[in-house]
Amino acid sequence: VIWLFWINHFIKVINEIGLFLGYPPHDVEGVIRHGGQNFLQCGFWKVYDNEKAVLHLFHCYAACIRRVYDSLQEGVSLQAMICSAA
Repeated sequence: VIWLFWINHFIKVINEIGLFLGYPPHDVEGVIRHGGQNFLQCGFWKVYDNEKAVLHLFHCYAACIRRVYDSLQEGVSLQAMICSAA
């Protein structure tokens, strides 16, 4: 019985880390409330609300990842990318 408490507590803490990663609070709450089920979309995280806005954000994240990947392939250092963005 005690191990079930710790497993449930651990899973909740893991999900709450999404808040520190910048996931929308309503989506973090949705994962906890629905046990990771019944989501609207699944991309960089599971979406439970504001589907249209989050899908746009996913698109922006994917574009950024592609840009960084392409720059690295061209030999641009990560440090140079960070400095040029500042």
